[in-house]
Amino acid sequence: MNLLAALKHWNKKRLARRREFSLERRVLAVKPDLLILTPPHCLYLAHEMQHILQQCNLKAAIETNESTAKLHQLHHIIICPQVFKNLPPSYTAFQLEQSNSSAWFTEEYIQTLKRAKHVLDYSVENIEYLLKIGLDQAAMHHTPLDFTTNYVASKPTPFTYDVVFYGNTESERRQRYLEKITKKFNTLVIENSYGQDLMPQLRQAKCVVNIHYYEGALLETTRLYECLSHDLMLISEKSRDQDFHQGLNGIVEFIDIDDIDGMVSRIGTTIADEQALRRRIQANTALLQTRENQFLIRFKAFAQAHLQNCRQTAP
Repeated sequence: MNLLAALKHWNKKRLARRREFSLERRVLAVKPDLLILTPPHCLYLAHEMQHILQQCNLKAAIETNESTAKLHQLHHIIICPQVFKNLPPSYTAFQLEQSNSSAWFTEEYIQTLKRAKHVLDYSVENIEYLLKIGLDQAAMHHTPLDFTTNYVASKPTPFTYDVVFYGNTESERRQRYLEKITKKFNTLVIENSYGQDLMPQLRQAKCVVNIHYYEGALLETTRLYECLSHDLMLISEKSRDQDFHQGLNGIVEFIDIDDIDGMVSRIGTTIADEQALRRRIQANTALLQTRENQFLIRFKAFAQAHLQNCRQTAP
């Protein structure tokens, strides 16, 4: 290795260690009992868990960066663990991939789930699949997603667009939908935007459309409940596990799978009367706030049963 290459290598390691030190100082400064590690697009879920953990007298820090050896003394809850390389010895995995897409369920990812102390999953169908491929039933916890447990009303803003879609647009089936929708409606398409940056953009539109990436997909409840928790109107394809989501009927406008013309028509009728639309959103929020929250019930019970000892190992 010549001198220039050696200097570049040294500088790269120095910058990496500086980032690690900054992460460790930021996390440990709040003296957490555990760490929630999440990719940026799942920050909504991380904050929901953090809020419920507070009710259990557990303090959780949230990070989107790779964990470090010094932080491995903390138990981690890792959302989408397949996207992280440096996993601690003690972690709970929150599994959000769809079992009908075998591309994600590589042998490496399956082993990552098997090493977890606990695996949380939002889908009964996913859990059945995970049990078939050898995960321990005692480690599995059905944790369906739901409306926010920490609702803050969004300030009404003027609509700039009729429709907004956010997500990966490389899917051919999504492109077919968007081709027809954008021809008829003033449409905003968003990619690679998350959390606090995303929500103000979504609120510019009268409705959000949810279009499956895959054929035969499960319902994208993380996306749906994040939108509903921010006072947004949703129009979505139905899913193959639709029977498990009857509680969203009448709140989300569901369209038959692959019925593009049906979605275009429903968008038109849903946004035709702006005042009626705003009243509908208010009614949706009121209903979601008063009904039994399954995520609160299930995740709180899990935390009380399995995470209380985290306080004993906090730094």
